[in-house]
Parts: sequence; structure tokens; C-alpha cells
Amino acid sequence: TIETISESIRAEYGHPGSRALRSEWNAALKQAKDNDASIEEIQDLNQTYQNELTRLNSGSISISITHRALGVNETTAISIAQDLPRMWQTVFVEKHKVALPPSISNIDTRNVPKDIASPSDLLLIQLYVERLKRALSVVMETPRLATLQSPSGYNAEQLLFDADRFLNFQLNPVMAAELNQNDPLVQSRLRMFSLEKRRLESIKANVSQSINELTTLQNKSVGRVNGQQGSNEAQSSQLALNEDALSSVINLAQKAQLNDYLVELFTKSDELATQLADIDMEVGKLTFDRFEGVTVDLSMITAELNSLITEFDLLMDVWTNESLRASQEMYNVAVPAQLYGNELEFNDRSALMLALATVLGLFVAMAIAFIRAAVRQKNKAA
Repeated sequence: TIETISESIRAEYGHPGSRALRSEWNAALKQAKDNDASIEEIQDLNQTYQNELTRLNSGSISISITHRALGVNETTAISIAQDLPRMWQTVFVEKHKVALPPSISNIDTRNVPKDIASPSDLLLIQLYVERLKRALSVVMETPRLATLQSPSGYNAEQLLFDADRFLNFQLNPVMAAELNQNDPLVQSRLRMFSLEKRRLESIKANVSQSINELTTLQNKSVGRVNGQQGSNEAQSSQLALNEDALSSVINLAQKAQLNDYLVELFTKSDELATQLADIDMEVGKLTFDRFEGVTVDLSMITAELNSLITEFDLLMDVWTNESLRASQEMYNVAVPAQLYGNELEFNDRSALMLALATVLGLFVAMAIAFIRAAVRQKNKAA
């Protein structure tokens, strides 16, 4: 039963070296007390070992199986312990797309209208296609995914071209003819754009103020340096690193730092201006006068949308398979399975730094959550 499985298989953070570290901690603590260490020194010692223990355990998962309660022998329990991490990796890479960037894996077609029943459905389709374009742009910047093709021969660049064509030559003209500014969804979008524009304008004003203040400060610094250089030139017969010369060097270094920071601020200002222009364009699409007397074939929109969704899903399968192939070493075995009393323990440690250690942690947390949810559901049914 689900209850027996959840009680017999336990997965939790833990590293086989933690026992030795705890023993070392206890020995160090005993020695500190024997040496009459202060309370502050003991607190620092405890904090140091606690941090090290947390770091050690957070990158490892310990799987414990009570094989007799599960009704299996030791050999079968070892196989289960060894297969669990592989199963977690396969499920979460294939189903939850954890090896793909979030902007790709978060694309969900379930809320996309399959048929256009109202003008607001057009807006939902537009939002989906824009997200689709952003995801494809991310793929094109990922070398291992950009060149992969679907069974029908599409890659990310070709599908992005089709998505652009669909928006510009099919969906946008239909929206201009069908969309009503009084539609609640349209009004909600316009309000969101208004609030976002106000936020970006406030940020841009702060950036502009910082640019003006730094430019003024930089000009003053340049004036001081030029004055000091003129004074030094009058004493060119003396080649000495005096206080004025050191001050000039420091001012030049500060000026270089200001230049770098000013470049960052100008870049940020340009990005904000682009985002504000994009908002104006989106607002214009929603508030443009409707085209009257235009015959619209909504079935063509639906057919083209479904084609885009199908091709994206096919490419998603290809990207997922590539991610699964490339992530074969997401974990390795720290120690082989060992029998402790009536429990068989098997420990896994991430082989690839913190990011993949976090993925393995996600495997455990979600697996435990799934098991507990299944138990609760069964109890409710009973």
C-alpha cells in the first residue's frame, strides 16, 4: 500500500561524512570547555561547525529502506535504492523540465484557447505567442539547443520566424478588426500597462538624476586634475611623486570608475526607454480604432495557432531528450548500500556543484510531497 511504501522508504538530506564531522565537533567542544573558553568562543565554534555540517548535508541525499517492512529482500532493497535517483531524474527532467531554462519549461498550452469564442480570446492568444517568442529567443542563445530540429524539420529560429509572421500578418490585423476597448480583459491589460509605465518612468527618472549628478561630479574632478597638471608643469624640472601628483593619480582612477558606472547607467536608461516604447506600442494595439467592415476568417487563426503549438511541443520533446542525455551525471554514489540493523541505507551526492545539488533537493522534496498527497487522498476516500 501507499502507507507501507511511505513508511518504509525515507529520503532526506544527509552525507555519510556527517557522523565524523559531528564527532569532531563534539571533541572540539569538549576541548574548548576544558580550556575554559569564553561563551563567545564556544558560540563561534558551534556556528562554524553548524555551517560546515549544513553545507555538507545540503549537497547530499540519504535514502533509507526498511526492507523487511516493505516485504523485500536485501538485494531488491539495494536495487530500489539505486533506481530511485534515476527515476527522480527521469521524471523531473522529462515531466517538469528542470534541466531547461524556466522561460522555456514554464510555457503552458492548457490555457490557450483552442477555439476563438470571444474577442478576449485573441488577447490570450497574443500573450501566449509573445511568451513563445521569448522562449524561442532563449533557446537560440543556448548553443546545445539552438540547432536541434523537430521530426518535421523545424528548429528554434524557423519557428520564431513563423511566430513573428503569425503575429504581424494574421493575429494583429484580426485584433484590430475584432477587439473591443470596452472588453473587461482589454481594460485590465490597459490598466496593467499604465501602472507598469508609471513604475518604469519613475526608475528612469532616478537613473537620469544619477547620470546628471555623476556628470557634474566628474566635471569638477576633471577641473581639479587640470589645475594640478598646470601647477606640476610649472615645476617640470623636478621629477618627484609629491602629494599633488598622488592626488592626480587618485583623481584619474576615480574618474575611470565613474566612467564605467556612467556607461552602466546609460545602458540602463536605454533599456528602460525601450521598455517604455514597447508599452506604448502595446497600448496602441489595444486602443487603435477598429477596422469596420472587414471580413475575418477566425478558423485560419486557430489552424495556424495549433500548428505553432504542435511544432513547439515537438521541439520541447527534442530539447527535453537532449537535456536528459546531457544530465546523466546529475548525481553519483558517495558510499555503496550498507545494512544498518534492519535498515538498508544508500547515499547519493551531487557531482555538479550547488545548482544540481538544488535539483536533487527538489527531487526529494517533491517526491515526498507526492507520496504524502497520495496518502491523504486515499485516507479521504476511505
